[in-house]
Amino acid sequence: MLRLKRSFQVSAPHRRDATVAGLVALALLTLLAPAMLGAQDEPAPIFDEVVEVNVVNIEVVVVDAEGRPVRDLEADDFEIFEDGRAMEVSNFYEIRDGQNVVAPAPDAPISGDVQDASAEADPKPVIDLESRAFVIFFDNTSLEKKNRRRVLQASRDFVQEHMGPKDFVKVSMLESSGELRTVTGFTNSPGDVVYAIDQIESTQVDGNVVNNNVRQLVRDIVLTQTGAERAGGGPGDFTASLDVARVKFNANMLRGRINAEVRRTYHRSEQSLAALEYLMRPLAGIPGQKAVVYFGEGLPTKPGETLFHAFSNKFSNIAELYDEIRIDPPEVAALEFDLSKRFEYAVARAQEAGVRFYAIDASGRRGSFRGSAEYGLTDSNSLAGSGYQDTWNQRLDTLRERNLRGGLELIATETGAATLAETRDYGGFFDRIDRDLNNFYSLGYQPPRERDGQFHDIEVRTKNPDYRLTYRRNYLNKTSEQALVDLALAELLTDASTNPLSLWLEPGRPQPSQDEKYVVPVSVKFPIEKATLLPQGDGRQVGQLMAVVVVKDEIGDTSPPQRIPLTIELNNADIEAGKVPVAVAAFRLVMREGKQTLAVAVRDRLSGITASDSVVVAVDPNRRRGR
Repeated sequence: MLRLKRSFQVSAPHRRDATVAGLVALALLTLLAPAMLGAQDEPAPIFDEVVEVNVVNIEVVVVDAEGRPVRDLEADDFEIFEDGRAMEVSNFYEIRDGQNVVAPAPDAPISGDVQDASAEADPKPVIDLESRAFVIFFDNTSLEKKNRRRVLQASRDFVQEHMGPKDFVKVSMLESSGELRTVTGFTNSPGDVVYAIDQIESTQVDGNVVNNNVRQLVRDIVLTQTGAERAGGGPGDFTASLDVARVKFNANMLRGRINAEVRRTYHRSEQSLAALEYLMRPLAGIPGQKAVVYFGEGLPTKPGETLFHAFSNKFSNIAELYDEIRIDPPEVAALEFDLSKRFEYAVARAQEAGVRFYAIDASGRRGSFRGSAEYGLTDSNSLAGSGYQDTWNQRLDTLRERNLRGGLELIATETGAATLAETRDYGGFFDRIDRDLNNFYSLGYQPPRERDGQFHDIEVRTKNPDYRLTYRRNYLNKTSEQALVDLALAELLTDASTNPLSLWLEPGRPQPSQDEKYVVPVSVKFPIEKATLLPQGDGRQVGQLMAVVVVKDEIGDTSPPQRIPLTIELNNADIEAGKVPVAVAAFRLVMREGKQTLAVAVRDRLSGITASDSVVVAVDPNRRRGR
């Protein structure tokens, strides 16, 4: 990112106290802005503000017709289009086997970030542009135990065979209760990752119960007697002794069971998508290659669609003869439970975070319900020659597979990744993930607009039409504030951010406030040599920061990110005398009782450098009273 400086004058601000209250989820956090100090009739201060030249970087995996990585391409071999408009490639390099083999062009934009080699090492794992960050996510709400055992072993093998010194892995799972649990945060220790995977082995899965419930429901639909099979004729051939009341009862009972099962599936799928979005969101603040690897047994875009079709196949031909048997068109019934928009939202979150999404369907090749030897699901209607279509036919098998995989394939395709289904070649798929993130071309270009906070479509082509390309299909042109929010969330939720300013947070003593809340003063501090200050002509030097504050409580709920400007004011005499080794900016929070994690990301408006830190704040009224 290229940073340019421009100078401008601002009129001297009047002295005033500004208090800003933030609306916070669960009444968790309120920000109180610091005083904005100034003086009347003083010389107008001069500020240098960084103007960022926005560069969009697209990672492109290029393979030939046999799936082998294509190497030694140059920038002229590629074409980039944003919203259909051709862009000029300004940055270009190739990563081959994890190494940058093409040096940046001499006139390529460079970063203005300043790293101090003498600064103390950040105790957190430092993920940089050459790193790879993986989130391995096990969805226990859909996995069967035997299939999970296989993918757990494949995950261990991947970590032991492919995890390098610049790789960081986080292991998470969605428990059968629907709670998202982080088993281990980002770590570059293969042993820690394997240990975390071992922890999952003993946790409960729901896939066995869920799949058995669906099989049993399909069996009951297929084997239900409608009367036509006893008459041995077509839809109009019924015996006078037909038990009409029983047919109505069976149909209505089955419809109720289908609706209950579909609602449960819909709820589980919503939980899985919410967990994915939660995991991907903070990755936006992490540099380098990022991938989420999802393990489940399918995630339906329209839960229950095939069950609605099976019910319609069974009863639609006789519904017109019996009152109180309501047959809605299956496509209409499925609309109430359509999750397509949620999958599109997940795509947007992945695009926003710059994450590649790889999905593994651990079930392998699913068997058909039709003619199942396990339940004897041969439809008696068909055997009777009644003219009815099979309750569960080959078309429904195809529809079920498309429904379970379509949404996951959408996320994977739009993020330049892939899915694995109908096979258990986990090792080969992990090899592909490793190859994709170790062999690619990075293409940079300057978009034809300022940062507008909007999504824009991307298309990449090569001169050789036989090459196959995978890359993300759009990107979010983030504003500086959006990028700062990303950094704050990364600091809070991933433990994997960097801190070039060497800043730290110091919470003060909580003071009672209203409604059983407490005011907590917080100081943002960093070494004076890291501060960018400008003289004001009156013996002072002033720095300007923009901060984003976010808090997480003990049960994992987070407050909405809050933005707050901060000012640093120092006297020249004190600086020259070495009396102020630390630059300090302060604000206040209104917090509830309990232990919460506070994360702050700041952007120095004068240098453009961003940094973040977090701290645990324990608001304990008993301790305050000396008990």
